[in-house]
Amino acid sequence: MFWKSESNTQKFSHPSLIKQLTLMFGSMVFILLSLTAILLYVVLAHNLNYNDAKDAKHELTLIANMLSNNLSNPMALEQEIILEPLTMKKQKYYCRIVSEQGIVTYETPGMTEQFSLGVFPSVNPKTKISKAIFFKASNHRHYVLKSQIATGEDGKRYQIQLAYDTLQHYTSLRKYRLMLFIIILTSFIVCPLLCLVIAKRGLAPLQNLTDAIEKIHVKNLNCPIPVEHWPTELLKLVTAFNDLMVRLEKSFKQLSQFSADLAHELRTPVHSLINQLEITLSKPRTTEEYNSVLLSSLEECTNLGQLIDRLLFLARTENPTTAIEKVDINAATEIANICDFFEAAAEEKHVTFSCEGETIIHADRILFQRALSNLISNALKYTPSGGKIFIKTYSENKKTIIEVQDSGCGISAEHLNNIFDRFYRAEFARSKQTGGHGLGLAIVKNIMDLHGGSVEVTSVVNQGSTFKLIFPG
Repeated sequence: MFWKSESNTQKFSHPSLIKQLTLMFGSMVFILLSLTAILLYVVLAHNLNYNDAKDAKHELTLIANMLSNNLSNPMALEQEIILEPLTMKKQKYYCRIVSEQGIVTYETPGMTEQFSLGVFPSVNPKTKISKAIFFKASNHRHYVLKSQIATGEDGKRYQIQLAYDTLQHYTSLRKYRLMLFIIILTSFIVCPLLCLVIAKRGLAPLQNLTDAIEKIHVKNLNCPIPVEHWPTELLKLVTAFNDLMVRLEKSFKQLSQFSADLAHELRTPVHSLINQLEITLSKPRTTEEYNSVLLSSLEECTNLGQLIDRLLFLARTENPTTAIEKVDINAATEIANICDFFEAAAEEKHVTFSCEGETIIHADRILFQRALSNLISNALKYTPSGGKIFIKTYSENKKTIIEVQDSGCGISAEHLNNIFDRFYRAEFARSKQTGGHGLGLAIVKNIMDLHGGSVEVTSVVNQGSTFKLIFPG
């Protein structure tokens, strides 16, 4: 079975949890890092563009004020528009003043080659200033273009066109883009590796748990996995697994005990049959002797048949998927019918039945009859001559209870926890004398489990026992 499981594991490729976690977390980290980088770039570009537009507006306002106050002093305008841009180490702006007739009054040298009149944005009539636009000139430098309407000292309207150089900020953005590209490319390689290391370290306890489980064999089912040093997420799994191993060990012991008991139960009648037949065949016998041997063999075969029937019935009731057909049953009527069935045997032993109560039980009729019959049969076997068997039914706490009480020999306390186990006998010799194989009470318990109920027992030695079948409401 273990070899088959191993071959199936090798045959089918299973997805690696480490690979899945690495791919998932690596992708998430990479995407978040990329989005963060892009967001930072957008914010930085917006702030730089805003500052450039603000500086261009400030320069426009300065020239507009000079135009309004110093138009009669052309030297001041020439200084601001023509001479100052040329004397800067790096020419920061170009400026042009155009009259209403479209005549260029003042212009920074070289501006015509870079910027025609039509490339500048239109002025908003209300605010008398245009929006800023960004433009790449023929000299491959980047500028922010703005226009403004100003009234000169002579009362005439002029349009001021300004091209403000943004090369420094554009260069900074380009370097920043390159740096972000390198960071994103590096993170594309590094993130999966880091996530792989983290996933392996995070799943290491799971591998340790797997190794611990692989060390468990049939011979050490009673050796639980230590619960110390496990992460919180795995502690519940380890505890549940240890509980499973306890149940498995108990089931394994029960199965081993069941196999041993079954072998013993079958060996005795089989050996008896073999011995009888060997003795019979050892010498010629009369017809009466052969008839006697055949009758004895038939009795043993009948016992074997009964044992097999009970084992098959027990196996069916132990299956939790067994379908049962529940109907409403008049408990008093069923009790009376079963007592009538055992009436002849009770009269032979001088045992009397007494019934009491009226209830309705929702149960499988056949299984209910089987469970109650087993209890009454046991009570009848172990109740001495002149004894009484009292059967009553009643409801309590939304549950329906069938109680079978006898005045028999009782069961000692050390046996009460085991009497519902298969083949268990409180007193082996007594059980052999009264017949049976130790399966009746095990069948009763399985039937009650199928109904979602329970069976309870109390007993006092030499006074009798009381069995309760408790059905859910």
